[in-house]
Amino acid sequence: MYDTKQLLAVLMLVAMASGVAAQNYPTKPLRMILPFPPGGPTDLVGRLLAQKLGEQLGQQVASDNRPGASGNIGLELAAKAPQDGYTIVLKNAEVLVWYGILTPTGTPAALVNRLNSEIVKAVNAPDTHERFITAGVEPMTSTPEQFGQFIRSEATRFGRVIREAGIRGE
Repeated sequence: MYDTKQLLAVLMLVAMASGVAAQNYPTKPLRMILPFPPGGPTDLVGRLLAQKLGEQLGQQVASDNRPGASGNIGLELAAKAPQDGYTIVLKNAEVLVWYGILTPTGTPAALVNRLNSEIVKAVNAPDTHERFITAGVEPMTSTPEQFGQFIRSEATRFGRVIREAGIRGE
């Protein structure tokens, strides 16, 4: 999962690679840094892309797994690589868009549970469900307690991203 610094590093790498003379590129093998361990989804996606890019570019694209520190080790290695377009990095960001229904703090539990029951029925109604799927939305429901835990976990996750990126409120 990328934090803000990681996303900026990736964007910088893309921008740096764009200045390479396209007519002669590539003249040597490329290195694709995979900032997560072998065997996981990042490794699978990276190796498939490396193979396909190698075929398309006429040069080998070597996968280089550099796991650790939530991807930061591989991303830092890529950010410090020569600015010649021969080092690329995968290239793993997970940001979910989610929607939830909330009530003001202190709303009686019986009312929250009743609303939750009705919302679950509405989301799972065949016509509503189908419209969500058609729009590319994956409908999911939970209990109020499960949703509260999810919100707390998201706050913890994004709090860590904000701290690691050194983001400050203005």
